[in-house]
Amino acid sequence: MVSHFVLAHHLKLVLLEELKIIVRVLVLIQCEPLKHHLRSVHYDILEYQVHLSSLY
Repeated sequence: MVSHFVLAHHLKLVLLEELKIIVRVLVLIQCEPLKHHLRSVHYDILEYQVHLSSLY
């Protein structure tokens, strides 16, 4: 159970780092459709994080 939590936490950190990189690239590109898509993905991840934290 503990190792599962550590793994989930590590995955969350990796996801956040990847998101930061993606956002930085998108800001450079200034591509509206992609940014809109990323925003919806970001909300999905936020919901997933809330779901994760409610498990523990």
